[in-house]
Amino acid sequence: MTVFLWRCRALPAIIRSYSLSYKTNLKAHSMEKPTAYFRLTDGYDTFQVSFLFKNETLNIERECNFNRKLDERVGDFLNRVKVNIDKLKSSKRKNKKQKVLTDLELDSSVSSAGLFQDGTLIDSETICRDAIFCYKSAKNLSLNINDVQYSVSINAPWVNELCLPSSMLAGFFIYPSKFNVLFSEQKDCSFTWFRKKCKQAPKSDDPGWQKVGEGFVYTVENEDVGYYLKLTCVPSNNELKGPEASTVSSGLIEAGPGLCPFEDRHPFTQNRLSGNE
Repeated sequence: MTVFLWRCRALPAIIRSYSLSYKTNLKAHSMEKPTAYFRLTDGYDTFQVSFLFKNETLNIERECNFNRKLDERVGDFLNRVKVNIDKLKSSKRKNKKQKVLTDLELDSSVSSAGLFQDGTLIDSETICRDAIFCYKSAKNLSLNINDVQYSVSINAPWVNELCLPSSMLAGFFIYPSKFNVLFSEQKDCSFTWFRKKCKQAPKSDDPGWQKVGEGFVYTVENEDVGYYLKLTCVPSNNELKGPEASTVSSGLIEAGPGLCPFEDRHPFTQNRLSGNE
């Protein structure tokens, strides 16, 4: 992957390319109301499902992701959801087996899951394509897992990939080295930049992530040297807004190289040549 860093000067922009490796740190945040995001890309015979599962008793907060066949029965899809949830709960119980189990034993039952339309349970023999993605069926759907009701959002804008370059220098423009979004376009997404001295949770005297800019491109200032950068993206389109995604730089911002050789040459080439010269 080649990344372009543009020198921040009043002179014409000069492109410098570096071959870099990147680390993606993507996390979708839950909305105010629990939501299950169903995604079906044109031309594919599989669909994706993502939702945030929480269990306060077992102290679980995990993003669950599924990739299922369109011609699968609703009952088979829900069984897979239940199996994965039970695995999460079982793993958490084992990690806590040395602690008091009174509260944990209260949550030892097998998970339940159901897909509803207008409050009516959808038959388990129904094919997922017809139950979820058919135009007439795609309204007022909800996914119930245990006692939690998730509203179903179909093909909401979704960030597939978001990554920052591993090398960031003061005095240059910076933008995502990798960015891929479904059901939206870059121009319709909202980008916000933050900086912080360390990646860990803020201490009592740490102000945490400080907002430093907005937009797809950020101008790295000298004051940013020694900081990590965080970029958040909220994807949207004319109809829907998707969950926020974020990524944190793998390294600190470093001081720029100062005056570059091409800038020394600019005073000698201020005028364009005429014709074909």
